[in-house]
Amino acid sequence: MDPLFWPLAEGVLGEDIREDARIFRTDLPEVAFRELSGAWLGRHAPHAIFIAAGHADSGEALTCPDGKPVAEGRMKALLSAKRSGGALIVSSPFSALPVRAQIEMKLGASATAYRFYDEAENTVFYLIWDETAPDRRPSFYYPKGPLLISDAPSGPLFPGWILEWFASHSDHAETIRSARPFLPEDFGVGQASSLRTPKIPRDDRPAAPLASTEAAHSVSTSSSPEPTETQTAPEPVAAPQRSFLPELPLETAPVLKSEPKKGLFGRLKSLLDRHSK
Repeated sequence: MDPLFWPLAEGVLGEDIREDARIFRTDLPEVAFRELSGAWLGRHAPHAIFIAAGHADSGEALTCPDGKPVAEGRMKALLSAKRSGGALIVSSPFSALPVRAQIEMKLGASATAYRFYDEAENTVFYLIWDETAPDRRPSFYYPKGPLLISDAPSGPLFPGWILEWFASHSDHAETIRSARPFLPEDFGVGQASSLRTPKIPRDDRPAAPLASTEAAHSVSTSSSPEPTETQTAPEPVAAPQRSFLPELPLETAPVLKSEPKKGLFGRLKSLLDRHSK
């Protein structure tokens, strides 16, 4: 079975798609094919680590068998992911950046797996839901580790099932190559899951466009009399909501220059007239 499984296990399962993956089988019963793929993968990656998903409850950092680190809290956030019926978007446990599922794999009636590619870390990982208990948190599979984190009774079998799915679906390469990556507009449409937003310091509030109070009081109002108007304090400007998205350069807040020889009320009237146009 090496000509069948080797290009897939060394390619699409955990890395880039290999061009020599050209052999596929659809003539074998699913149960028998799963047994073959699981047994082959067990010999191919005998050092795979399997741990219970309860490890993530502590939020501790962990190091994968291949040495790749997962920072504190990231695995717990990832395993809290929920499906909403649309595109599945999660925060990568390696880079913490949002990633969009490339392909959905129906592993029979037993489970559904989603393949993710973290471009920043050049890493492939999977989330697998046990359809016999859909409310159970998903399992995590990192083939290059290799590492499997799962609470599902069938969890140890998931890697072999994924390999069997690739071996029986010749169109997977085109589907993955044409998959749309995560885009900024994907955020906020109800599809993102397990995305953590960092807190913003209070010092980062943008400067108000109006002149300061001290500067306003320093202006003499003894010049030509102006009609009395009620001065309204500007509404406080809320601090911008930061998200996981790459920060875009903000335009500098415009500085409104007062016209010469105008008192406080004259400058305020000019400002109100400018906004009313």
